[in-house]
Amino acid sequence: GRCQISDCSFTELVRNSPRLRKFDIVHCPRLTDQSGSSLPLHCPSLSSLRAYKLNWTAQTLDSFADHVESLPHLFEIQLETFPTLDKSSSALQRLQDAGVLVTVC
Repeated sequence: GRCQISDCSFTELVRNSPRLRKFDIVHCPRLTDQSGSSLPLHCPSLSSLRAYKLNWTAQTLDSFADHVESLPHLFEIQLETFPTLDKSSSALQRLQDAGVLVTVC
């Protein structure tokens, strides 16, 4: 089924999980870019993110790109059903230049 977590609950979860290394999140339609942008701010140990069927936009990827220097372990981001992402976006390029493997399906 669908996840019913809200942006507020998600942000609280990641705020209290600074050692989070791998995060898989699937089919949570209530989450917006607010929650996606909270991940790089509160989870400096994050190494892998798989996000499928969310309502995140390119703004979330921009946030990761803006904070990639503070995410030294980040090596992989997998995104599925991400319709608003232009595959030639500067955020995507900045992440790839920093050595992050970004896969968009």
